[in-house]
This record gives sequence, structure tokens and C-alpha cells, in this order.
Amino acid sequence: KVLITHQRAKHFKCPQCNKKMNTVGGLVIHYTQVHKETLRSTPNAIKGRDSVDVEIFGMEGIPAADLISFQMRKAAAGEPNVLEQLQFQQQQQQQSLYKRPRIHTDLNQPLSPEELREQLARHQASL
Repeated sequence: KVLITHQRAKHFKCPQCNKKMNTVGGLVIHYTQVHKETLRSTPNAIKGRDSVDVEIFGMEGIPAADLISFQMRKAAAGEPNVLEQLQFQQQQQQQSLYKRPRIHTDLNQPLSPEELREQLARHQASL
């Protein structure tokens, strides 16, 4: 909750009207629609991490390289359980790489007139 509050107050706040958004995508849309200008970078962000293309909310959506460098800095500072967290996150990323996407081939296929009649008959019979 503290991280999200920080992001809203520092990075997702409109520089012109001070309205707070939940994501940088929301800020870009607000800035374009309300102020009729294009937001090119995230306000108050570190150089190199100020892209408006990355959709971050809390700890979700952080690029893997940035997350690993953050975890390594925490480990170097001597914080406990950082290496275990890093290993767990890497395992989850590896598992998600091996998952096959679910493809439904039978959905959104046009039905023949006969199949439509059969479905209608079954539906009417169930009523």
C-alpha cells in the first residue's frame, strides 16, 4: 500500500493539474485527453526508467532486469531472505515460460445450418 501511494503521489501525478492516476498509462491518457499534449516521460523517474511504455502498478510489471538489479542491491546491503526471494521469482518466471498458451479452436467458429437447428432443438427441448 505504501508503494502504490508513493507511485500515485510522485510518478502518476499530472504535472499540470496535480490529478493522481493509478498507472502511467492512465496518466498518459489523461494528459492527452484533458491537456491535449503528449506526455513523453514519467514525472520524477530515474533517467533510463522514465519510459511511459512500461505499465507498472506496485511491484507488478517491473522489467525483469530492473527487478534483479534491485534484488542484488538489497542482497549486497545484507538484507535477509533476499536471495531466497530472488530464486523464487526466477523459478516462477521459468515456469511461466514453459506454460503453453491455452488455445480454444472450437470457439468463435461459425456453425452450419444443421448444427444451429440441432442446438435450437436441444434448447427448446430443455425449456
